[in-house]
Amino acid sequence: LRARIAESKVVGADETGAKVDGKKKWMWTWQDAKTTFIAASPNRGYNTIQENFPGGFPNSIIVSDCWKPLSVSHCGTSTLYSTPDEGAQLFSATL
Repeated sequence: LRARIAESKVVGADETGAKVDGKKKWMWTWQDAKTTFIAASPNRGYNTIQENFPGGFPNSIIVSDCWKPLSVSHCGTSTLYSTPDEGAQLFSATL
């Protein structure tokens, strides 16, 4: 799943907090038009991205809310879309 997403033309990425066994975790999600990968992490930082996608997304357009660790992970990314309308239009166009 990770390899497919890492090579996708368009990748959606986001994270949100959730309790797991009573402890705060961060649920990270990366997806393309057909695949979703979710990882639970004790942190909300760049290390989680590096652990799951060490090569980053050099050939991808990233759709995100521009949380700083997500922005740092796209070095080499051609475009970063931050509004729901921009991202939804682009994501729909790739289906």
